[in-house]
Amino acid sequence: MVFVLFLSIVFKGLKNLKLDFSFGEASIVAAILALLVGVAVYAGLSFKRKDKAKEGKPGLNVLRTFGYLQILTAAYVAFAHGANDVANGIGPLAAMANIYKNGSLAASVGVPFWVLVLGGSGIFLGLAMYGRNVMKTLGKGITEITPMRGFAAEFAAATTVLFASQLGMPISTTHTIVGSIIGVGLARKEKAVLDKKLLRKTFAIWILQIPFVAMCAGVIFYFLRALLG
Repeated sequence: MVFVLFLSIVFKGLKNLKLDFSFGEASIVAAILALLVGVAVYAGLSFKRKDKAKEGKPGLNVLRTFGYLQILTAAYVAFAHGANDVANGIGPLAAMANIYKNGSLAASVGVPFWVLVLGGSGIFLGLAMYGRNVMKTLGKGITEITPMRGFAAEFAAATTVLFASQLGMPISTTHTIVGSIIGVGLARKEKAVLDKKLLRKTFAIWILQIPFVAMCAGVIFYFLRALLG
């Protein structure tokens, strides 16, 4: 998990800092960093096992360990969210900025730093102000999430989103994390562990939102074109 996290950051996340590693170089750097982290974590867990050997609660210790690991996977999801969803939002803005600057639209345009800052700030403010209900639904509504299940869902979703970003595919991070939560829910041994009513409503909204947003965008463009000639 740490190797994939570092590989994603080193290979994709440092290009704006002029640190453009090839995939092979990024893999070597990520492997070294992951090895160091792995040794440190193993030493720390070994020390805690010796210190708490008499507690007799191995299940609780495993959950606590995955709770710590979820901090890393949460950061991994945040990185993937920024890499994918910020690009989805600022793509049209970057094109408009290029048209304003050069007077024409090129097949490929660069993204100014201020546009990246604006996109990242928008994602942050949106999640801070309106993300609570979505987080509550994902964390409690679909299925019961334990630290181990949360780790699996976050790791799978972030890896999928980053892979799609690398291919230039603008997928939805929210759709992806919902799919991963459904996956961990289906993997449970208990029956009826998914809220099917909630999932039906979610899927219905997903289907309706594309034509609704397309219609709104078309209407706005029609009025702007009529207004500006």
